[in-house]
Amino acid sequence: MWIIPALACLAFAVFTMLAAPSLLTRGTWQVQHPQLALGLWHGAVVGGSLALLAAVALSVVAVLTWEHDEGSWLSGFEIALASVVASVGLIAMFGWGFIVTRRSGRALADGRRANDELRDAARVLSYRDERIGGALVRFVESPAPHALAAAGPAPVVIVSSGLEQLLTREQLEAVVAHERCHLVRFHALAQRLAEVNEACLPRYTGAKNLSRATALLIELIADDAGAKAVGADALAGALQALAGAGAGSDDDVLRQRARRLHARPGGISSTWQA
Repeated sequence: MWIIPALACLAFAVFTMLAAPSLLTRGTWQVQHPQLALGLWHGAVVGGSLALLAAVALSVVAVLTWEHDEGSWLSGFEIALASVVASVGLIAMFGWGFIVTRRSGRALADGRRANDELRDAARVLSYRDERIGGALVRFVESPAPHALAAAGPAPVVIVSSGLEQLLTREQLEAVVAHERCHLVRFHALAQRLAEVNEACLPRYTGAKNLSRATALLIELIADDAGAKAVGADALAGALQALAGAGAGSDDDVLRQRARRLHARPGGISSTWQA
């Protein structure tokens, strides 16, 4: 009876692929609980993948351990169904594994190389190094107001001179706390995995939703960490200053994140718009 749990695992995998993106994007609860939402998004991907692998494995076991029962037509149906699931599953698994290995390996290598180059450039161009809130901060000359987190064996937060001039000291400390959260919680890895998933499933809407959701949720998680470490008003002020300076094409998102922080404590702003 191995085929029954195999079909259950297959049904769960299909349900996860089809229903999870819709369920996880419904309402605004993700903005209220970004850490939970990020865990559920990536948990759905991992859970669905494991369920699919389990379905294939159980189907193979069903085929290998099958004993024919001449008095039951259901026995023959079960082995035929198990054979189809096992054969199609194994072919798909090996083909998919080849695609994932190639694309993920290239994407992860490119990400590591870009991160290493950024960290090395900051070390060479830095005009001042400072410890702020437990993070090593390297200041580089650039009129554009930017702050970046470069992960690796020696993680560092890179702050431009333009950002230092734009913000107050407290606002700068809040931004550094935000970037430090990206480092200690390995947000770059989460974003890279989401991007790899999208690259491997370019036509699957759920993969695109995962990538977009991850990008937003890690920012909200880091916002909460920065607000907790330094203060919600300080980080909200920094976000508003960045939006006012035209630091990027997502100025409206920066303003919405600032409004969300102003609504603390006790809840999240209901004015957030997807």
